[in-house]
Amino acid sequence: AFMKTLMGTTLNADESDVFNSVNDKFRNSTQTTEQHQVLIPEKIVEGIWKEIGELHPILGDIAATRVKGELTFILEDTKGTDAEWVDENTESTDSDVKFGTLTLTGCELVKSIRVSWKMKKMSMDSFMQYIITHLAEKMAGTLAYGVVRGKGKPGDGDDWKAQPRGIITALEAESSTPQIISATGSFTYQNLTKLMSSIKSGYSTGAVIYANNDTIWNELANITDANGRPLFVPDVTSGGVGRILGKVVKEEDAMKNGEILLSNVARGYKMNINENITLYQEDHVKARATDYMSYAIVDGDVLTTKAFALLKK
Repeated sequence: AFMKTLMGTTLNADESDVFNSVNDKFRNSTQTTEQHQVLIPEKIVEGIWKEIGELHPILGDIAATRVKGELTFILEDTKGTDAEWVDENTESTDSDVKFGTLTLTGCELVKSIRVSWKMKKMSMDSFMQYIITHLAEKMAGTLAYGVVRGKGKPGDGDDWKAQPRGIITALEAESSTPQIISATGSFTYQNLTKLMSSIKSGYSTGAVIYANNDTIWNELANITDANGRPLFVPDVTSGGVGRILGKVVKEEDAMKNGEILLSNVARGYKMNINENITLYQEDHVKARATDYMSYAIVDGDVLTTKAFALLKK
């Protein structure tokens, strides 16, 4: 029923009842009476998110939550002191551990594609894959950009729209930027070891290197050790394109040329999908085309900068 609606094919009575029943319930739950808004079946939504993760590995590595409304996480403001060994006559000392909060609200993510009526004449399976692929492409780039370098919530005088706060944005905002290593010329072995040492030990396990295609093959793949042996080992079985110094290297287009991000996003970054992907459609008779607009409410922010390190020129 969903696909026939998207393709402009007439629904029979049973299909119409099912389609209206599901979408009326959905519109009531989201407090909207917009008749152009269509709930996407879970199978297709899963396909879109799967393809988004494949297009941008950094998104696939984030353990996103799906909670409606504001979502608050507890984070440690200061490292504090460790526990101590005592005897029965020793009074414990006060801890200087302080806790803050990270609250994710909701940022509207909207992307649209236009499909000609002639294109809508293709088979249902082909059309479904076409919609999944193109909606994923449209949303993935913007979402990955937000995770890497999104500006966050605008303050007074800011002119950008609310968006997730990116990892690099958070690193650059720190005083003296301790998690950022600058390099001149081609990257060296020493640059990489400095990068590895800049991430907190507890986050090193599971950390991944993200860089774009140009940086991987023109920079990382050409770094050698003192004996002239390449450090980069091509290996597609690890989930990336290779390994370097034991870390998986993944191709991430949201990174700029000359940037290498060592990142444990699974533990250092939080993303919440406040409202899953829904779809709006609008026909244009003169243009003989239909606009499909995907819509989601998503937010994300850095839980701790110690889970990341950036090497850049």
